[in-house]
Amino acid sequence: MTDSDRRRGQQNPLELNAVDDRQYRAKFGRRAVVASLRKQAAAYFIRKGLPVHPRYPYRLDSHANWKGNIILEPVARLVEQEAEKRKRLKQHFALHSFIHHGLSSQALLWNLLGPLIVDTRWDILTEILRAADISLQGKVDGAELEVEDASVLGEYGGQPTSVDMCLTTTARERVFVEFKFTEAGFGGCSVFGDGDCDGYNPAHEFDLCYLHRRGRQYWPLMKKHRLVTGSLLTDAQCPFTNLYQVYRLILYTLEQGGHFLLLHDGRNPAFVNVDRQGRQRGLFARALESLPKDARTRYHALSVQRMLDLLEPHGLGWLPELKEKHF
Repeated sequence: MTDSDRRRGQQNPLELNAVDDRQYRAKFGRRAVVASLRKQAAAYFIRKGLPVHPRYPYRLDSHANWKGNIILEPVARLVEQEAEKRKRLKQHFALHSFIHHGLSSQALLWNLLGPLIVDTRWDILTEILRAADISLQGKVDGAELEVEDASVLGEYGGQPTSVDMCLTTTARERVFVEFKFTEAGFGGCSVFGDGDCDGYNPAHEFDLCYLHRRGRQYWPLMKKHRLVTGSLLTDAQCPFTNLYQVYRLILYTLEQGGHFLLLHDGRNPAFVNVDRQGRQRGLFARALESLPKDARTRYHALSVQRMLDLLEPHGLGWLPELKEKHF
């Protein structure tokens, strides 16, 4: 036995677990995943001969060249057509500021689901929703990119809640889809983040919330849908401080009478993961635990790795390049 072995044997279990956790994070943690994916994105852009940022080769040289981040031209045209349609209607279309980044969640979602929409492979999209345990009466028959409606949550005079995609069915059902790739979280309340709010939970007094005083309907809708119970009622800290986006998505889905599907990358532990004791962990699980049980049935999660398994048998010609670029 070496001296290092003896020292390790004398450490208490908590210290040993801490060492193991550090080693695990160094190899499989979110930052390690991001570093690996950056190298992969840079290699893809170089192979394609695309112009990249001089310091960050995993990013295209400018936002104007975002279409280089989309694998199939028909998908890029679909996005352009939708953006032009919204412009004619004087409606906002949320083309992300980092859509030209190799790790853009918006680009990956469009590369993953865009070809199925272009080719009207509603059968495959229906299969994906079933794999996520979403109970629907109909089959998928349509899709809309970047859905938003300021009137739903009273979000006038600012950027309203935007959902990455909405799938519709033959039974007039709606499934709102949000994708998270390498992000560290859902995004917290900017008022709290800027230091203009102390983060005190306004569950008992809505006027404590600056956004409520501005007319946002978050807290009245939380009450309407009987969500202000359990920890959301008793915790000292406002749930929006760190999970602002996910609660907005939850409320948006409830108000629209739909289902919500979180697509996530299984390599990123931030949103959905299982700990050593087999417990569901991650920010999405944490948000769902705060909801009444009857409300949780409308919220679902599915990894993109599971989606790849579903796509494999269909012989899709674009799948190998998708894997090269993102997986």
